[in-house]
Amino acid sequence: MGGCSMTCIKYTLFLFNLIFVVGGVAVIVTGVIFHTNGTSKLVATNVSLSYSAIMIVTGAIVFILAFFGCCGAMKDISWKLTLYAVLVILILLIEVAVIAIAFGFHKKSETFMKNNLKNSLNERQKADAVVWDKIQSELSCCGVEGPKDYSGETVPKSCCKNFIISGDKSSITCTTNNAYQTGCYEVLQKVVQKHVVIFAAVAAAVGVCQILASIAAFCLASAIKNRAAYGAQPHYQGSQPPPTHT
Repeated sequence: MGGCSMTCIKYTLFLFNLIFVVGGVAVIVTGVIFHTNGTSKLVATNVSLSYSAIMIVTGAIVFILAFFGCCGAMKDISWKLTLYAVLVILILLIEVAVIAIAFGFHKKSETFMKNNLKNSLNERQKADAVVWDKIQSELSCCGVEGPKDYSGETVPKSCCKNFIISGDKSSITCTTNNAYQTGCYEVLQKVVQKHVVIFAAVAAAVGVCQILASIAAFCLASAIKNRAAYGAQPHYQGSQPPPTHT
């Protein structure tokens, strides 16, 4: 393989891994934000591995693997590149399996999310109340399936327009009649469905990049081995070895 081709593969692989590094950091930040804003507590209560934890761990693995690939590409270390390519393929297979399982349990997850929202609303703890006020005011919804989820005619002021999250001190009473009539579960479900398409497109793009990156890594590792083997062999001018002097 020519020096130009080898250099092109090296920097192409480096570019792929740079994208993976940025993507890994973005996933970690998204997971941290999702975990700290309190929404994950309502949506995924009693889940052994919360969505935020999965995103943080996934982002960390992608970041570390991409950093490993960058080092192998720039320093021409063939065994690191081969190991990197194998790990990328394994992670790609795991990602495909996880996505298939996630879509397989889509209906169950919707029921699970609705039940957790209802449990959180019924308990109405102080911490959950703050999160509920934020969700209801920002998404213009009330309760899980509607304002009737609250007992009595009076509902939280976050179910009505012009609510201030920091605390509405006005004397306006929010009732089941003037509150938002749409339940938060319906709104959250639409938000999730909207992002499923984006997630699928991103996952497909990442999958293609992973395949190309693994192919480039294998090619570069092979080129490095061939160059090392060729450089170790003696080179002669013409068909005959040079004469020996006694």
